[in-house]
Amino acid sequence: MKIKSDVMVGEGLFSPNAVDVEVEFADSVAVFKMRPLTPELMAKLQAEGIKFEGLEQDTARALKVGKRVLSELVEGWENLLDAAGNPVPFTPENRDTLATVPALSKLLWTAATDLASKAVEVEEKN
Repeated sequence: MKIKSDVMVGEGLFSPNAVDVEVEFADSVAVFKMRPLTPELMAKLQAEGIKFEGLEQDTARALKVGKRVLSELVEGWENLLDAAGNPVPFTPENRDTLATVPALSKLLWTAATDLASKAVEVEEKN
């Protein structure tokens, strides 16, 4: 799986709305509604007591942190299919289930940090 789309300026990068991020799977392309991982969001999560250090050594804590982080980053999806090719509806429970898939969690984290980086790059140019 990989990120297929490249978010361009003007696609909601500076709005409070989520941005569409295409993720290519073996048999389909799903569109995730993503919020950027901003410094403000990181501060909010850290104020809740979330610590990102040492997650590689603590699987149970990594799962809990992953669920919490994805609850902030992923606002929905379209065309996400299960192994049988059936649509997976967006629900908080299904989003939490995705958080248990390390490769997908990492990919979505990367997408959210990339969104934030693009916004900073544009702000610095202006």
